[in-house]
Amino acid sequence: MSTIQDVRKAIYERFTAEWVVGLNPRTPYYFDDEIFDPPNAPWAKLIVRTSNGFQDTLGRAKNRKFARTGQAIVLLRKPPLVGGAKAMDALVMPALDLFQGRRLLPTNAWFKDVVPNDIGKPDKGRWYEATVIADFEFTEII
Repeated sequence: MSTIQDVRKAIYERFTAEWVVGLNPRTPYYFDDEIFDPPNAPWAKLIVRTSNGFQDTLGRAKNRKFARTGQAIVLLRKPPLVGGAKAMDALVMPALDLFQGRRLLPTNAWFKDVVPNDIGKPDKGRWYEATVIADFEFTEII
């Protein structure tokens, strides 16, 4: 039983622990609301959002279960014409592996659908973009 703050923290920690290989990150990265000046090289952004939920049990305050849902979105960008599809796949596959078929302990949040998306060239073609969207669920007691 966790709060969204617990789950968000666990997602950030998993991303950081697995995106950094050895002492070096796969790419520079940042989270939701951080200020970031992207390099002219591949980079990643992790966004965590909550969605709808519903009350799962009745009871007194601090004893009611709510089923909550959300998404962890990994935005991946690289300069166009640099490395081609292989370079983007080298970013998308580890992002998929971060969440696909995983449960985050001790929060018990679990990822049920993890989908890669090839976005193409937004921002007037400055970047080539893909996303990995991971839907998650968890239980909160309020």
